[in-house]
Amino acid sequence: NDFSTIRPISNKLSIANYIFKYFVFIGEIMAKEFRTKAEIDLGEGFKVECEASGKKIIADEPLSFGGTDLGMNPIELLLSGLGACKCVTSKVIAKKKGLKLDYLAVECIGFFRPGTLGLSDIETIYHIKSDASDEELEKFMALVDDSCPVHATIKNPAPIAHKLVRV
Repeated sequence: NDFSTIRPISNKLSIANYIFKYFVFIGEIMAKEFRTKAEIDLGEGFKVECEASGKKIIADEPLSFGGTDLGMNPIELLLSGLGACKCVTSKVIAKKKGLKLDYLAVECIGFFRPGTLGLSDIETIYHIKSDASDEELEKFMALVDDSCPVHATIKNPAPIAHKLVRV
């Protein structure tokens, strides 16, 4: 297993392009956008119902922050999305490269610096059980980081715009 270079797979696609196409093109037209909706309960607490692709989850704040603690807070959701994406990306790359993984979990830790808004640093810890060498796994993790769409979005943020829709 040589993870030191990103070699073309087919049709001159890089691993990152292959993974992106794997995520959004499975016998259907490639997705051009991802759409979510978050709707807050304006009563007590901070319960937010989040919906995407017909699936729902609850975001909330802990009781100590005035929430009802019915779900992860938004920062935990962001970090969970990063960890989930790295897990999926890892599985795709491991399969493509023939790397046998017996266990994989990705732990994401976000750090705040006093006086700043938002996370100042994010650390990902890969928990891996594999017969591969440490050197192979280090190269594998670097390739996953370079190929993960959520990692790329956080590292090189997309412009964010807003608009008003009166209801």
